[in-house]
Amino acid sequence: MTAITKNHVDLEQMQLMLKHSVAPQIRVGAKNHINTCQHCWNLWNKVRWDRAMSSKGIQELQEYLGESFVTYFDSSLALANEWNLERRLIKEDVESFYQKTNNYLYNLTVFYESGDRTNFKSLIQKLAENKDLTTIMDYGCGVGNDTLDLVEAGFRVLSIDFDSPTLDFLRWRLGKRGIPKEQCQVIPLEKINSHKEDCFQADMFWAVDVLEHMFDPFEVFEYISDDIRFFSYFVDSDDKANGRHPFHFDFPTAQFNERLRMRKLKLCKDYDPQISVWMR
Repeated sequence: MTAITKNHVDLEQMQLMLKHSVAPQIRVGAKNHINTCQHCWNLWNKVRWDRAMSSKGIQELQEYLGESFVTYFDSSLALANEWNLERRLIKEDVESFYQKTNNYLYNLTVFYESGDRTNFKSLIQKLAENKDLTTIMDYGCGVGNDTLDLVEAGFRVLSIDFDSPTLDFLRWRLGKRGIPKEQCQVIPLEKINSHKEDCFQADMFWAVDVLEHMFDPFEVFEYISDDIRFFSYFVDSDDKANGRHPFHFDFPTAQFNERLRMRKLKLCKDYDPQISVWMR
């Protein structure tokens, strides 16, 4: 397969992308085309939905939303339109968006269940083999895709996000699956910031597909102690997105990594080449 520039991205190519069976540069070229071509954008939305349709996550979302559930809802476009309704130039404006939007219920679920999102289950299993690692803070947990995988792997998880529709859905999913609070504690970020609720200090801080959405990603260091033993993060893009994906901010990778080194953490390349895993 060659890089895609002017031609449409066809069905077969999209299916290979969801299986992550194309080279990274091919995937980037295809995504760039999809973002500027309405025909391919519509097809990509359908292909992702088709692949996610029979998944447990979509079935749970449909049960959770009931009659308001909309099949093939284009949540990516809805999020972009919602974001652009206001000028989001300060931290409070950005946080308000994530606190109020319902569109991430669909977006995060389809993203994960279609296979479009990078799969970290193999990394989670490797981490589970480390007997010194038992508790993980899933920061920016959203609808709980990683939280549920971490719980399944045997970790005790602290799930943190804004008090929002996504966090409500996660609470429902935990109840639906019979996961006790002893195994997964869900705390709204607002309660921690206002000191209305304390949280246990986890062995690992986990932030995946989160930091590039933050107005100030260095803020996460307020939620971990100086003796944190593991830190894992993954950003979807270092560059500010635009157009139909306006939610990303420039992520300062070098400065962020330096802050981790100041915490006496070292980058460990033995786990996964895609995610940044730091440990003592």
